[in-house]
Amino acid sequence: MKAKYLILTYTLFLFLAISIFIISAHINITADEKSGDKCAECHGNSRAYKEWQVSDHAKSLKTIQETPQASSQCIKCHSADYNSYMNAVSWGNKISPPTPKTAKDPVNCSVCHRHDTGIKCNLVMAPDKLCISCHKFDCG
Repeated sequence: MKAKYLILTYTLFLFLAISIFIISAHINITADEKSGDKCAECHGNSRAYKEWQVSDHAKSLKTIQETPQASSQCIKCHSADYNSYMNAVSWGNKISPPTPKTAKDPVNCSVCHRHDTGIKCNLVMAPDKLCISCHKFDCG
């Protein structure tokens, strides 16, 4: 009986260790990709990336940083930093939320897209839910 308990404990420990490793790797990938520069390594010459560079999404952070009445609520839709913050907090990290002054990255590829999501265009969720999560026309 003791041997079965030890095997079960060892198996559970191994499973948790592997899970933590995988989750840590995912968090690092998300943090690295948030700037859009990581996307450019492979997709820099693509039409989609070039369109993003001149889009309102690419200018989204600058928009609120130049708006005196902008608040921390604006970050949710105007910066990729909010997604990174939420990922970190969901895994128990104690960090301060981004503000219009501390945020560094605009809305970029990784806010809406991930490789191999199984959804058209590799979106992170269905388009009818994704776009309206920010495009509610209730800001300002």
